[in-house]
Amino acid sequence: MSKRSPYSFEFRAGDYEIHPETILTGARLVANAIRTNLWGMPRLSGTAAEIARQVVAANAEGRFLIAGQGHFRYFWISDFGKSIRGLLHILPRAYLLEQVNRFLDAAIERGRVPTCLSEERTFDLPYARADGLPWLVHAMDTLDPTLLRARREPLERLTARWIDDHFEPGRGLMRGDVRGDWMDTIRRPSSTYNNLLALNLFETLARHNVGGEVVRDRAEQLARDLVDARWTGSHFTDYEAAPDYLSADANAPALYFGLFEPARRRKMVDAIESSGLLRPVPIRISDRIHGDLMPLFTRFTPAYHSSAWLHMGLLYVAGLKRQGGGSEVDEHLGAVENLVEREGNFVEVVDRSGFPYRTPLHTSEHGLTMAAALYVEAREAASA
Repeated sequence: MSKRSPYSFEFRAGDYEIHPETILTGARLVANAIRTNLWGMPRLSGTAAEIARQVVAANAEGRFLIAGQGHFRYFWISDFGKSIRGLLHILPRAYLLEQVNRFLDAAIERGRVPTCLSEERTFDLPYARADGLPWLVHAMDTLDPTLLRARREPLERLTARWIDDHFEPGRGLMRGDVRGDWMDTIRRPSSTYNNLLALNLFETLARHNVGGEVVRDRAEQLARDLVDARWTGSHFTDYEAAPDYLSADANAPALYFGLFEPARRRKMVDAIESSGLLRPVPIRISDRIHGDLMPLFTRFTPAYHSSAWLHMGLLYVAGLKRQGGGSEVDEHLGAVENLVEREGNFVEVVDRSGFPYRTPLHTSEHGLTMAAALYVEAREAASA
């Protein structure tokens, strides 16, 4: 990694970490909103599958794979991990291995897994999140499982630090003060999404004999505590002490990773399929707007994270296929394809009327790597 510029700075403002990348991303977000509101988002031609490949190819033109083409112009490890199975259908494995090793080296240098990577350095945007190491290990396992054993020593150090940062002795679930995850405009305490990612991390490391008995014990205790504390009989609840409503991202990762027994996953599918969350496109995260968990800045765009997120919907569809879904898979993919071909792009988030999310100063990202790659994964899985 390059040395940090002498003009760099970093400080905290409430929940947010402020540094040059924060300010630049904020400026890009507003500029993208103005451009989109005035002229619409850029359009690509072709089928959804062709547009997906165009999006990924454009985002892979630099040294690292950027997350989007509007305002998310850095490498996000969570986006990369969610994309990895689909990316293998589009990009050379050697390129993807270079990406994951570059990020791992940067994380080792920093001493923990950050959120983002730029040409110059690693950083957290908008703040530290708990899902970075789980998605990094998932990407490594998917690309080349021998990487986990080859990089055992630094991975075990990163894992030990990560456990210390997010867990406490005698409790399987993450601490309630752990609030950073992909839903980065909402501060959910010990989100079930984060805990499902942690469970998959522990199970993956244990499968490769990385981390020793610590990760095996953690996996067993976390699985028990998730069921005891969060399982309603039909789905997992959203976060620590959350009311009993259905949250898509508290359940979709269990399907995607094949966590828990098939009968429990089938109940999750039944709950989601019988809900209204799959319309207008998969998948609205919930029917709840998390007003009590919003930092001040989020209140300018309050419906953002309760809208329909293509990447989470496609992660659900890919998991549904693994669960044995049939006609539902084609129906959900058809809704996504109609949206993509109508808009000429892979968008980040869709409002309840079925159009890309839009406010005066904040609009949906376009050219989103993880939506395009997860579509390819789900499409390939659906035709298998």
